[in-house]
Amino acid sequence: MQCRQKNKKLLYVIFSFSAIFFNSSFFLAQTTYPQNIEQILNLHEEEIDIALAALIIAKGIEPELDIDKYLKQIDSMADSLRERINKQDPRRAIQI
Repeated sequence: MQCRQKNKKLLYVIFSFSAIFFNSSFFLAQTTYPQNIEQILNLHEEEIDIALAALIIAKGIEPELDIDKYLKQIDSMADSLRERINKQDPRRAIQI
């Protein structure tokens, strides 16, 4: 049970920082993605996926972590959020 709570907290943190701004489908579309933080750090800044980087770091702590599963969940949440945002009046959108 405690592991499940940790996973939920981890997912919440990752989602909070990345789901709105980043889409990890770039890496899901590839056959492989970076397997460790060193490989991520060798990427150009615009190629770095924050969610994937956080999951790779977390996998170092929790080796059983299923990165693909969480990337798919993050993408699903981001897609749902995008749909909700797109349905809103554009005048309510915040300019970034």
